[in-house]
Amino acid sequence: LFYSDMAADEDDVQERLEAGDDQLLPLPDLYEINDYATMSAFVDRQDDPINAELARAIQGRGAFRRFKDEVIRLGVAQTWYAFEAAAHDELAVAWCNENHVTFTEKS
Repeated sequence: LFYSDMAADEDDVQERLEAGDDQLLPLPDLYEINDYATMSAFVDRQDDPINAELARAIQGRGAFRRFKDEVIRLGVAQTWYAFEAAAHDELAVAWCNENHVTFTEKS
């Protein structure tokens, strides 16, 4: 059984955790997923001038919104979303391997 911070029945999960239920596995949180690092990796793989525009977009407050606006404006949104999905898939496979959970490809 997997749980996240937004589990459907948080009281049940909390009780099981306190009881030492070793069948519960915590899912990665937002810090482990690190979407900023994923954006940065995407930027690094782009050629200029796209690289330069996106590098500026991810600096400082509001980076996520600016980045999203820029990938749309620059016409690389589809490429970004594919890159992001692949990064999340890679994280999911690694998490499954670390936790001895069988990973099944989505269809």
